[in-house]
Amino acid sequence: MKKTPLLFLILLLITPFSLNSTETRISALGSEENILIDDINIYNYPSCLERFVERGIIEYGFYPYSDSFAYFSFLKELGRFGNIGLIFNKTDVPVFPTTSYETLIAQPDAVMNICYSIKIKETFSIGISGGYGIAAANDDEEGTTNDVTNESSVSSGRLSISYSIGESEHFLEIAGGTNIYKFTYKQGDNFTFENNNKMSTVFSGRFFYNLNDYVSLIPFFEYSITDLSSKEAAASISTEINRITTSTKAGIGLNLVPFDENRVILGVLYNSRVSEKSNAAYDTTITDNRMPELVGGIESKLRSWLIVRAGIKKSFLIHKIESENGIKSIFTDKNAPFDLNAGLGLRFGSLEIDAVIHEDLPFTYGYFTSGKENPIFTKVSATYLF
Repeated sequence: MKKTPLLFLILLLITPFSLNSTETRISALGSEENILIDDINIYNYPSCLERFVERGIIEYGFYPYSDSFAYFSFLKELGRFGNIGLIFNKTDVPVFPTTSYETLIAQPDAVMNICYSIKIKETFSIGISGGYGIAAANDDEEGTTNDVTNESSVSSGRLSISYSIGESEHFLEIAGGTNIYKFTYKQGDNFTFENNNKMSTVFSGRFFYNLNDYVSLIPFFEYSITDLSSKEAAASISTEINRITTSTKAGIGLNLVPFDENRVILGVLYNSRVSEKSNAAYDTTITDNRMPELVGGIESKLRSWLIVRAGIKKSFLIHKIESENGIKSIFTDKNAPFDLNAGLGLRFGSLEIDAVIHEDLPFTYGYFTSGKENPIFTKVSATYLF
């Protein structure tokens, strides 16, 4: 048996920047990045890169709590030539999405992304980002007809603009981009599953309106369509299958700084995901509507070296499956999921360390008390400011 390990390559990205911290911080504050100014924003809005330069970031997530197991970012100002960001091994930028229907596709484990931004004038910046990832896992068994070829690739590109308005420093960010997917799964001459270089498109925007020095109002939206339609062949029978997923998120948030070194965020949003799988014989649609979805978070600096955070996400979820195969059936399930996260940050000069605490820790008190082998932290990051 022979295995071909995962490969990776690159593409390019151009962008202007945004402000301070990490994916870990966002997770501890309720996991809604649109209502925070943070360096994680550069993946949606590369034009905000200029706010986060002169730093290196290492982030580690423990499975299954994070898709990006470990990645490194290097963000640097180039003077009048703009700003550049290099991101290594962040597996969810671009992410190769699951289809909800198939789990055969190899997922890219190693990717590289490049971001670039430049300020066109004092109030206007433009940014672009791009990435490329490849995965291959091939099993060859001599003397058998069951050799397996499993290969996939994804390339991405994103363009955004940032525009500052007035002396109050309101700012608008708008972005659009695409991911292009290619995958093939073959099991000898018995089964083939491949797509036709389908792609996704995504559009997003947000507006930070500063009501005063302490309160900002942030309307935002995200919209994407992903097409992973494929051709499947079993023996001599070939079938075209449509797989299209549409995601819509829109909401409004408040970002409050009532005291120095303290922050409160609140948000209410509509979050919908519709996945359709169909061919000539059947049609199945899975819809997840979260309306309303509520997000809240608090961040407080207790000492010059210690920051504590907590965040919640509460939603009313309607899960519906509609299928038609000669007979139409509808299954509907309603529930109200609730997520609670807590985290902390440590500051030692130019070094910043952030962590998200495992949600069970306040109740189980760790392994020595409960016997549960959960990690103390689910995500950890270290940021060094140059």
